[in-house]
Amino acid sequence: MVSEVAVNQQLTPAHHAPELLWQPDDPDVQRVQVAFVENIRRVAPAMTDAGRDLLARLSRPNWTMEWYLPRWLGDALGLPEEAQRNLMQSNIFGLAYVRVQDDLTDGDAEEQSTAVLPALAAALYLLWMDEYRSSFGSQADFWDRFDAYMGQWIAATLASSTGTDQPHPLSVGGRQTLAQRGAPLKICCAGACLLAKRARLIPQVEAAVDHLLAGAVLLDHMHDWNSDLASGRYNAFVAYASELPQDTAHQDANRKRVREAIYIRDAARPYFAAIREEIRAADWAAQSIPCPGLSAFLAWLDEETRRASENLARNAQAQIETVMGLLFGESPTGATVEGSYADGQHY
Repeated sequence: MVSEVAVNQQLTPAHHAPELLWQPDDPDVQRVQVAFVENIRRVAPAMTDAGRDLLARLSRPNWTMEWYLPRWLGDALGLPEEAQRNLMQSNIFGLAYVRVQDDLTDGDAEEQSTAVLPALAAALYLLWMDEYRSSFGSQADFWDRFDAYMGQWIAATLASSTGTDQPHPLSVGGRQTLAQRGAPLKICCAGACLLAKRARLIPQVEAAVDHLLAGAVLLDHMHDWNSDLASGRYNAFVAYASELPQDTAHQDANRKRVREAIYIRDAARPYFAAIREEIRAADWAAQSIPCPGLSAFLAWLDEETRRASENLARNAQAQIETVMGLLFGESPTGATVEGSYADGQHY
């Protein structure tokens, strides 16, 4: 459970440190990008173009945390810059591997790519393992954690893809399941602690990342509920509003219940409160490390969540006023709730 102190604390406003926004001209980012393509060309030349296209998808602001978390932790733990870059490189290979697997699981891959992606995933996994073997060899305390985190990701991916026996997304179990969708991100975090000879900090780092991921996934699902519902993907925001199965037969009913939660009930305020609760719990853990870069990012994410909640409530109210205006002969405003989410980045 999230501690009462963590729930009630106020995050320090983010000062927008450079890493909080995507920096395509960052020298470390550019080195990793070059090495990414060169390594794919080395182990699987036929996959070079596919790898380059995938890298372009991942080199965007919505993946800022995945790129910079090794640096934030590395700075906090006093790791040399080379070690931080190696962890960044490893993490991006892992991120790319997971994204390919998620595309295949969700059915998002284009038809012409379905033959290429499994081979690309195999190449990425090989490179991912090479990176970590060069840093940790056969070090059991690293590989045991690697196996545990990957097991969490596999279980969460299976639960999401089947859509069965999913706990309510705002319950403790539901939040944990959502967080485990990003469990591979914890691998580089544990690695940073082990390289710094600070293994005792791993529980705090795990807690910070788990709470961050739970909040980030909840926020992302709020942004994506309409497209996920149309595509038949499990969505936590839909599950918050409706206990019905998320299948084709219940698609219209689920959409109606989401709109009821937005327009008639409370503009999903309990849902946003849960997101901010997770962010505050993540910051409580981050401050115990301490990790200023991660805390600054969490403050930024908390502000994004606040803005998203206010935008949803404001646009819902405008839509209600539009309907009332039509009923009573006043001029409609034309606002729509479904179009109100795209003004902010989401993670």
